[in-house]
Amino acid sequence: MVYYYLRSYSWYLLLKYHQHDLEVYESLFQWSFAQLKRYIPGNIWGLVGVSVHFTKKNVTKQNLASSFITESQLVLLAGSFISLFAVPLILQVIPHGGWMGVLEQGGIWVIACITAVYIFSKKIHSFLKLPRFMAYLLPNVSSHQLATLWSLMAASFVFYGLGTYFAISAITYLDPTRLWVYVGYFTFSLLVGFLSFITPTGLGVREGIMALGLAAVMPSGLASFVVLFARVMLVVGELISLGVFYLCNKLQNGKFSVVLLWLKNHPHDVLLAAGYIVFVYYFSFISFLRFENYYAGRFDLGNMEQTVWNTLRGNIFEFTNPNGISLVSRLAFHADFLLILLTPFYALWQDPRTLLLTQVIVTGGGAFFVFAIGRFLKLNKSLCLVFSFLYLFNPSLQRSVIYDFHAVTLATTFLLGAFYAILRKKYWIFGLFAFLAGISKEQIWAIIALMGVAIVVFQRKYKIGIATLIVSATLFYLFIWVIIPSFSGTQHFALSYYSVGEENSSPTTLIRLFLSSPLKIIELITDPARLDYLNALFAPLGYLPLLGPLLLVFAAPDLAINLLSSKSQLYQIYYQYTAAITPFLFIGSLYGVRWLLTRFKFITVGHLILYLVIMGIYGAYRYSPLPGAKSPNLDMITRPMPNRAQVDKVLAAIPSKYSVSTSNSLGSHVARRKYVFTFPYGWDKADYVIFMMTESNAYPSLQTHKKQIDNLTTNPNYVKYYDDGVIVAFRKIGISQ
Repeated sequence: MVYYYLRSYSWYLLLKYHQHDLEVYESLFQWSFAQLKRYIPGNIWGLVGVSVHFTKKNVTKQNLASSFITESQLVLLAGSFISLFAVPLILQVIPHGGWMGVLEQGGIWVIACITAVYIFSKKIHSFLKLPRFMAYLLPNVSSHQLATLWSLMAASFVFYGLGTYFAISAITYLDPTRLWVYVGYFTFSLLVGFLSFITPTGLGVREGIMALGLAAVMPSGLASFVVLFARVMLVVGELISLGVFYLCNKLQNGKFSVVLLWLKNHPHDVLLAAGYIVFVYYFSFISFLRFENYYAGRFDLGNMEQTVWNTLRGNIFEFTNPNGISLVSRLAFHADFLLILLTPFYALWQDPRTLLLTQVIVTGGGAFFVFAIGRFLKLNKSLCLVFSFLYLFNPSLQRSVIYDFHAVTLATTFLLGAFYAILRKKYWIFGLFAFLAGISKEQIWAIIALMGVAIVVFQRKYKIGIATLIVSATLFYLFIWVIIPSFSGTQHFALSYYSVGEENSSPTTLIRLFLSSPLKIIELITDPARLDYLNALFAPLGYLPLLGPLLLVFAAPDLAINLLSSKSQLYQIYYQYTAAITPFLFIGSLYGVRWLLTRFKFITVGHLILYLVIMGIYGAYRYSPLPGAKSPNLDMITRPMPNRAQVDKVLAAIPSKYSVSTSNSLGSHVARRKYVFTFPYGWDKADYVIFMMTESNAYPSLQTHKKQIDNLTTNPNYVKYYDDGVIVAFRKIGISQ
């Protein structure tokens, strides 16, 4: 449906660029309805249908002819570009020589150069004084307009490929790690069908090409069937689109005209909302699937859910010590009181997926604040929209959303909201967002304190700023130096990640040692792994945050914590440790862009959008967990849990009143109880002991755990009641099954 919308909207823009400003919904409907004629006897009649319909709307034949030529050229150029992704699959299907290798290596540059020449053809024509007949073949629109049309056409083919991929995936498995290969191949088949003028809309040609390619990864009979099914879905999508365009055309002068007019006049808001919905849908789906296939473990989803579950039952902010068997306060590890506030939502659906869904919904909402901050800075709406989409596509944000649940992940949105409230001088709203961010994790209070300083320095609101600074700095000090150590009985556990020559150092000692060891800091920061971490943070935004260095001061506490750590997970983007850094990368970029546009008049909004899109695509490919990226996070799809239904049944049969000692991978599925022990803790005290024999992150080692399992087999207090080679389950004698 998006494919048909973009194709019809491209035609609307073509006519608009030729001074035929039809109503958008009428143009969409007329183009879509005319295209139905291509089914019999072929594509050529689609052109005839369009000619007949738009001639009645006073579109001149000359403009129609020019528009047809331009549209065909754009289809060939954009379709060829997207088709290049299909080269790996084409190489599997078609016998080839060295020329195909050349195509794989240099095809993208050749087509990119041809496209660039085409987009600037009008300027080239006027500069070189080309023969007059060339004017009829070259598009009679500006370079900017051509770039817009090419982008829409390329996007339409991407959505066509995605729609075809999803339709076929509804029938059989298609490897999601090769998503862009399939998108390219389906576009390639569409392009071949488009060139087949004498067949009904490429019927037979397109399907034949698709079936030939899919036969390389599945039985030919199945390939033929799924290709026909995909064609049926394509027709259904076209008919639904036609119906929607018809209704919009009829209703635009009726009582729904206000709604349609608002949608027409607020395209950026509509696109942002659509992007947010897609973000929530995809990452909810992936997060749920990750949990359901046992990739979300006791660390950390199980810990978080058990805390919320216990809080709901009166054991407020308590969970089982991951390093023991006693019930302890979360304050022995973190001051993430936000878990308490989530309890009412969890009460509605007592399932870990409540936390996962909340995390996706709240974190994705930060895109609206990115847009709002950009608009407050008086940046172009399209540029603000690009930043909002870059937020939703940000690799570190996406990976933190996928990786279990952490209260601090929600702080990304809360910090953006707090900063926006400061800009608007809505200090009560700032206080709310600052509070929510602060109770997500203890070190966030240091960032709130810096915001208090900013309020004093830049807005001269001394009472509010100083109060914010004093309260936040005090809370930060109390949690790090006093409260957490008093609950844990030692220094904050994370201090063990920092070593500068003294063991068991206090926070004060560590700060003093680091400040007195600048060479040590330089050595750590210039480590290749940490430099790659910095690149992963800054590259997806085109390094623009560096143009807003004052804004990076807010990210400094967490950047220092991560970069100076000896624990490698902290200087990787795969976990939640970037949550408090991400907001200020975007805020810094927005300020940096404003500075560029103000200082350098030759830099335009269009230049920046193009640069950001290119860097965003690069960042997504290099670091994103999405399908088609270099290192996608898709194990939950490509490597699902074997015997999942049976394992679910075994775990669900354990009453919540009994304690369980279990391996990490199973921990989040049995967390709804007062006591959950991390195996081997409690192996001889728990009512149930359940272990995954294929545990990939067992501690201290899988072999040690297997020896402990052997001990349980001979332990007279336990009986083994389930063993499928993957899951082994024991229960104490005397406990009924």
